[in-house]
Amino acid sequence: MASLAPLIGRLSQIFSPRICILSSSLLFAAGGLLTGHARSFAIFISGRIVSGAGGAGIMTLTLILVIELAGTKRRGLFLGLTNAGFTTGVALGAVVAGGLVGVTGWVSSFGC
Repeated sequence: MASLAPLIGRLSQIFSPRICILSSSLLFAAGGLLTGHARSFAIFISGRIVSGAGGAGIMTLTLILVIELAGTKRRGLFLGLTNAGFTTGVALGAVVAGGLVGVTGWVSSFGC
């Protein structure tokens, strides 16, 4: 995210943030499909790179949209709620995925 944030921020100034977040979401989904259908380690890592780039775009653009849409009085609250959502997802995602891998296998973790 740190390496792609300046590029994504600039792209959201050139293009609409709606288009950028849609393309980031599609990139994230494509990375998940590529990772889930991987037949080799190189394809698996390629899928993780693609989904990581899409996830970085989603996180960066979400913060940009919150800053643009929230008023100055409530901006801190909304940024805090957004970061709390990201933190909850990161904290619980590994636990839930770890519980599901034993039952369903690793391929289903990537949406396939």
